[in-house]
Amino acid sequence: MYVVDAHTHLDKVKNFPVLLDNCARNMRFVQQAQCGKNAKLTGLMLLAEIYGQDIVDPILTLGRQGQSLQTESQWCFSETSEPGSICCTNQHGDSLYCVMGTQVNTLEKVEVLLFGRQSVESNLPLRDYLPKKRDEAGQLTILPWGVGKWLGQRGKLISEVLRQEDTPLFVLGDNGNRPQWWKRVPQFTFAQQNNLPVLRGSDPLFISGQLSRVGTYGHLIEQVLDQKYPLQSLCRHILNWPAHILPCGNLQGILSFIRSQIALRGAKRIS
Repeated sequence: MYVVDAHTHLDKVKNFPVLLDNCARNMRFVQQAQCGKNAKLTGLMLLAEIYGQDIVDPILTLGRQGQSLQTESQWCFSETSEPGSICCTNQHGDSLYCVMGTQVNTLEKVEVLLFGRQSVESNLPLRDYLPKKRDEAGQLTILPWGVGKWLGQRGKLISEVLRQEDTPLFVLGDNGNRPQWWKRVPQFTFAQQNNLPVLRGSDPLFISGQLSRVGTYGHLIEQVLDQKYPLQSLCRHILNWPAHILPCGNLQGILSFIRSQIALRGAKRIS
């Protein structure tokens, strides 16, 4: 059994241990509520750098070199058998597997999260990012919901690619920034009616205090995580969606949503 947050970001590499501390604390709460207070955490975090950032290689280097970092916890890093993921363990017995990926914007200004790919370009048509065949083991493509980003022509495009196959080779992503009153998302309704995966993630914004949200919105998966191939393991488990996959976490309240949106717009003006 493991907890997954399928949409996380990081502003600076130096904040990686802080992100791990927060993620482990929040995920431990979820797992212990299900398994008892003595349960040791097994967690999976999908961490996407924004295209143009440089955080993937420095973080993977921690695993390649077997480094350790001291913050609230003593974190030790090691490689997995997947080129894009590392194992992070601490003195409390927590095991967090971090899968690195990239968030890109398509030509149509649709956000896409790409995991398990060796090279990535930005600003291509959406359909160029969607897998063409099912034998691309260990690759995961997520189309994440965003405030106002699935409305109008962009929403129509996502609905079109969602309906173009009996079983799409990508998944949709929900995130904890969605306010509680924004209940109706047509693409999520379609996915639910057709048993298609909608992976949850916290999607922390690049504003003060957001790293504390990592691990608060995701899933508890009642399967054993393959510690050598964590991304491939997740991909296998979501094939039987929604069997053995439980949602965890809550959407934002109205006041939290308004505060975060105001802060985000203020940060963009300053930058």
